[in-house]
Amino acid sequence: MYKPLPINPVDKQFSRSAKLTGIVLLAVSFGLISDVTNPLIWGFIVGGLTSILNAFFLRNRLLGMLVTDTQEAKKSLKQNFTMRMGLIVAVAFFAGNVDFLNLYFVGAGFLLTPCLTSIDAAVTLHRHFAARDAVDKI
Repeated sequence: MYKPLPINPVDKQFSRSAKLTGIVLLAVSFGLISDVTNPLIWGFIVGGLTSILNAFFLRNRLLGMLVTDTQEAKKSLKQNFTMRMGLIVAVAFFAGNVDFLNLYFVGAGFLLTPCLTSIDAAVTLHRHFAARDAVDKI
């Protein structure tokens, strides 16, 4: 019959996203075996690690935001957004001023965790609806 959508709690979603991002970064880091000074790989790794840290800050803010006042919640979200955006700007500024990081690949690393989270959610929903449709056809 009717099953609720498989929306994961914040903790579980963060751990899945961090695990997937770690697997991708581990696979990319094997490229450092051939060339340790490759700025493309180092940029992607630094951006990916910053992306995980950003997701961690977002998770902590969402878990700690159990307030009933709307204005206080908006203030808390703005503060968290400013902190996370400041982290991204600082890392991008650092990457733009050093030679051993590629700024474009740092930006690609920033997008790694959000993209993997979206893909994971889409696959989870597809599995949910595919299993439900299979049961309905019996």
